[in-house]
Amino acid sequence: MVMPLRDKLKWGGGLALLVLALISLQANLKPGAERNWLDRLLVGATAPIQNVLVWSVEGVGGLWDRYVDLVDVREERDGLAVERARLVRELTQAREELKEKQRLQALLGFAEEHPRRYLGARIVAVGADPLLRTVRIDRGRSDGVRDYQPVASSCGVVGRVLVAADGYADVLLLTDRNCAIAALVGEGRARATVAGSGEDDVPCRLEYLRRKAEAADGDEVVTSGLDGIFPKGLLIGRVTSVRRPDYGLFQQAEVEPAADLDTLEEVLVVVGEEVGP
Repeated sequence: MVMPLRDKLKWGGGLALLVLALISLQANLKPGAERNWLDRLLVGATAPIQNVLVWSVEGVGGLWDRYVDLVDVREERDGLAVERARLVRELTQAREELKEKQRLQALLGFAEEHPRRYLGARIVAVGADPLLRTVRIDRGRSDGVRDYQPVASSCGVVGRVLVAADGYADVLLLTDRNCAIAALVGEGRARATVAGSGEDDVPCRLEYLRRKAEAADGDEVVTSGLDGIFPKGLLIGRVTSVRRPDYGLFQQAEVEPAADLDTLEEVLVVVGEEVGP
């Protein structure tokens, strides 16, 4: 079979390039002093091609190295992101545990200052009824909670148990319009009643405070124990304003609760009478 001329030229050209490459390689391997004029000519002619090949190889190698470096950096960055997220979670948990510990220590201090039988409870829900201001706690009748039992925080009175079920109880807050607490006002110990208003701007009002009673802004208001529900001496709040109308038997006053009812998380239910040391 006769080989076409085109194939003969390809084979011949390829063979010539191979021979030229071998000769050029041999010339490059010779020391400079041993090269003849033909060796120097081949070295000079093939030098640009060698430079291009070397640059190409080095360039590809550099690109590969940079790619590998980028992959390593991305993996390291992802690992740092995961570690940072873990540390943030642990820090948040540690802060929450510290806050909870501080709140529980405050409750313990309140219980020691007012020695009675208490039952600790957590607030698990806020009442949805717009006509009632209530919160739900995670203790109920099975734990010894009963209707009308007083509820307090480390800062003062919270309210009273409205309804106790088996595993939970709803607490009526002292700011509810249906809640009334017998109270003593200021150093003069004037009797009055703290009544919830059901309003945000004026949480509680001081009712039945006689005109001749001494009362001023900032006076402490504490439970008197005369209502048969709340024990005597628990802080309810402070007087924020006092007005004496031109006529009538009583003064008009407003009270700010000592406990921040919007941020409470744990409370104490008074389940028994005063206990000894």
